[in-house]
Amino acid sequence: MITNGYETIKKFPEWNDIEIKELAGYKNYNFLIKSKRGKFVFKMYPFDVATSRFLEAETGILLNLNKETGGFYPLPIPLDGSAYIKSAVINGQKYLCRILTFLEGEFIGKLPLTAKLMSSFGNFLAKLDLKLIKIENTTIKSVVNEWDIQHLSLNEKLFKYIDDPDNRKTVEYFYNAFFKYAYPYLEKLPKQIIHNDANEWNTLTKNGMVSSIIDFGDMVYSQRINEAAIAIAYSCFNTDEPLKRATDLIKSYHEIFPLNRTETKILYYLIAARLITSVSHSAYSKKSEPDNSHRFISEKPAWRLLYKLKEIEPDQAADQFERALF
Repeated sequence: MITNGYETIKKFPEWNDIEIKELAGYKNYNFLIKSKRGKFVFKMYPFDVATSRFLEAETGILLNLNKETGGFYPLPIPLDGSAYIKSAVINGQKYLCRILTFLEGEFIGKLPLTAKLMSSFGNFLAKLDLKLIKIENTTIKSVVNEWDIQHLSLNEKLFKYIDDPDNRKTVEYFYNAFFKYAYPYLEKLPKQIIHNDANEWNTLTKNGMVSSIIDFGDMVYSQRINEAAIAIAYSCFNTDEPLKRATDLIKSYHEIFPLNRTETKILYYLIAARLITSVSHSAYSKKSEPDNSHRFISEKPAWRLLYKLKEIEPDQAADQFERALF
C-alpha cells in the first residue's frame, strides 16, 4: 500500500518534493509527509459517495473549528491550491485524497494518567463540545455509526465472534443492562455533534496537559454525555480506581460545560457500552483482518476494565459521579 501512497501523491505536483512514511490506519490509509512547508498527514479512502459527503462535512467542521482556535485540531490543506478533497485512480481503484496538518505532541496512551492530566482532558473536551454545539450539519446528523453509543444494538451481531464464553456473557450482561437502565433516558438528553472517538491514540499532550485531538472521522450527532463516556472508557485502562479517574474527567468537563443528573445517573452504562462495542469489533477483526493489529489495539485493556466495572455497583458509580458534580 505504501507504493500506492507514493504514486497517488505524485499526482499532485506541489507535493512531489517530500519524504513519506506510512502510518497506522483503521478505515483508511495514512501517510506522514515531511516537506519544506512542514509536516502533514496524507489520507486515502476507497471511493464511495457516502465517504465523499462525510469528508466534505468533516472538512467544513475542521475549518470552522480552526477559525476560532488554530492548532488544537487538524487543519485541512488544499491539495492543489483550491480543492481540499480530490480523487485519484491507482491500479484501477479510485480513492479520495486529502491532506491535513500534522499535530505534534505525546499521545496520552504513552503517559501516566494523573489527576491533573485527566482534568485537562475533561476541560479540553468540554471546550471542544461548546464549539461543536454551535455547528449544524445535515450530513453528520444523518450518520448511523456502530460506534455511536445510542446505536449499540448494531453491534449485537458481532457477539458471536467472541470465543470465550465468560467474555461473551459479560458483554451480554452489560448489553442488557444498557437497554434496561440507560437507553430509556437517552432520547431525553441533550444532543449535538461530538467527536465520538477521544481515545488514548487520538488525544495529544504537551507539558503534561491535553493540547490537541485528531481523527474526526467518527463524528456523529449524539448525546453529548457520550463524549465524556468514550473518553473515560479509554482513559480508565490500567487503573485499579476507574471511578476516581472517571470522576476527575467529568468534574473538569462539568466545570466548563455543565452536565445534568440524568447524564451522571446513566454514565456507568454508557462507559460499559463503549467498551463492549470495542471488544466486539476486536473479536470480529481478529477473524476478518488478523494482520491489522491496529484494529484490536485496545482489546486486552478493554476486557480488564469491563471486568473491573462488573465488580462495581452501578448505584455506587452514579452516587460518586453525582456527589463530585453536584
